[in-house]
Amino acid sequence: MKGNFSKFGAYYRYKLRSMRTLTILNSIFALLSYPLVMTLMIFGTNLSVKMEAMYEIENYHKLPEYIDLKASAGMVQSLAEAAVVICFLMLAAMFLMNYVFISKAFRWLYKKSVVDMDYSLPVSDDTRFFGDLLASLTGSLVPHLGAIAVGGGLYWLLPFEGMKAPSDEVAALFGVLLQLVFTGVAACVMFMGICLLVMSCCGRVVESRIMPFVANAVIPIIHVICIINLTQGLYGYGYNSDYEYMSIGTTSPLGLLFATMLALVNAGYLEDFFVPMLRPEIMIPLIIITVGCFVGAYLLIRFRRAERVGSPYVYSGFKLVMPSVVIFSIVALFAVALLPSSGKIGELRASDVVGPIAAMVIITFIIYLIMELISGRGFAKFHRTIGRYALTVAVSVGVCLMLYFSQGMGFASLVPDVDDVDSAEIQMYVLGDDYDGCPEIQGVEMVSDEDISRLIEVHESLPKKDRNLRGEYNFNVEYRLYGGSIIHREYSVTREEYIAAMNRILTPEVFLRDQLGRYIGTLAYDNTDRLKDYRITYIRRVDDMKAEIEADLPMEDLVAALKKDAEMVSVDLLNSKEYENIRMGFDVVYKPVSGNDTPRDPYLMTYIDLWEWQENTIELLEQNGAEILLDY
Repeated sequence: MKGNFSKFGAYYRYKLRSMRTLTILNSIFALLSYPLVMTLMIFGTNLSVKMEAMYEIENYHKLPEYIDLKASAGMVQSLAEAAVVICFLMLAAMFLMNYVFISKAFRWLYKKSVVDMDYSLPVSDDTRFFGDLLASLTGSLVPHLGAIAVGGGLYWLLPFEGMKAPSDEVAALFGVLLQLVFTGVAACVMFMGICLLVMSCCGRVVESRIMPFVANAVIPIIHVICIINLTQGLYGYGYNSDYEYMSIGTTSPLGLLFATMLALVNAGYLEDFFVPMLRPEIMIPLIIITVGCFVGAYLLIRFRRAERVGSPYVYSGFKLVMPSVVIFSIVALFAVALLPSSGKIGELRASDVVGPIAAMVIITFIIYLIMELISGRGFAKFHRTIGRYALTVAVSVGVCLMLYFSQGMGFASLVPDVDDVDSAEIQMYVLGDDYDGCPEIQGVEMVSDEDISRLIEVHESLPKKDRNLRGEYNFNVEYRLYGGSIIHREYSVTREEYIAAMNRILTPEVFLRDQLGRYIGTLAYDNTDRLKDYRITYIRRVDDMKAEIEADLPMEDLVAALKKDAEMVSVDLLNSKEYENIRMGFDVVYKPVSGNDTPRDPYLMTYIDLWEWQENTIELLEQNGAEILLDY
């Protein structure tokens, strides 16, 4: 055992030395990424702090010291912008270097001139495989991890005490960046696994150079196209839904980066961001697939024959796999473009599909012939090539149609569990000429487990199939999950179902959140401490913009009156035609009294539809000089 270990160590060091030049180059790329950006950030922040310290001096902008600092800050900012561009380029270079390391370490898989030399070394197959793998991982990932460590260490040198930006925002930004960089590391490891798995089937330099990149590109493309085929024409599927697309982060490195960027866009605020890779539903399949790639590569290499090196592929089955995968991706792409989004295949007209189908056949046939030539088959048995091509296209079309007619394989009836939902937004509205005064909810965000649970119960009770309704009564719901994804569903319902759902969902809080709007509604219920910092400075009637008065009314007083009036809200009350309403506008200014930080926008303009039965609110506004006329 000790002898085997010593042989492994010697072989591992030998492989590291053989890749020393690549490791040095990768280290240079790493130093020009995170450390460079953080260094310039430190210089720029220090200059900003020194400039801000001079703001209290009269005519500070004329001081020579300030002018010099401003010039230096401009230069550093310009360098920092260039450093960010350089950082992204270096990260892309380090990502590609993963393939270079794997290709260099496992050159005996495809390079006939060195296969005999490498196999002649006095090491076992296991020592050769794991030594090459560990050496390539070391040369590729250690510089990357070192750059993360150096960049993280430089973060603590930032002058937090003097920074204008709140330290909690800087900490949130650092937390997001930390999640992103380790997501990048995971993507690199998965990329190397897929490359090695594909290379283990290749026997020539050309195939080993091209096919790993083809596989890494085709996998996420096929994944996305299959999801589109699944959800195309799916009843109730909302345009903003991306929950299904998050699964792309489990099957490929490019997919993982795509899912991460999608979660970052959906987060809204840095504090809300949580990288998908850390969610169990993404992490577990990601680890299994990544480990499976390395295990599959080990088994394929273990049972391959060295004398097959020099052939296009060392396994004959791989000659069929890669062309089939590429052809399927193209056929699926045409299927997405041709199949009607309504889900009704009968809407297709021959004049609309003949041209695209002919283009698909020509394109796929040419690509199939090219891949046949690359594989070394030639045209000796051309009739078999035609047969394999026809079978590949037929199977691809069949799979696409199966996905299209599967009703999303359960996606249509998908309702999330309350424990997975961070927040939900409900919208209920009536369209058409037969509008009968039914109450509406224009868009209310729910955050409490009780409200979300009640909403999910209503959602589960609605029919999940198209009943060819006229689309007058509509129920839209959007769930934001903790993993950063969104489930969006839209249904047309009957009037009876609409009223039943409204009776379950409409509460005084839901009504008032809808009446106040998203931002003020959040202050009224989720951030009451900050609410006292806002005051109403102007009150106006929207129907008569001249009826505007100046006021000095605490926003919390208006919210308190509205809350008291909302206690009597019901569907029957809102559905009653006995009551009129009027739209009122308010200018709101942030005047801190609680010691809270100044918000991003200290000036607001909000509108509410004030109902005749909201007597407490009307009385409060009239006491402050507003003229409320509900008989207009």
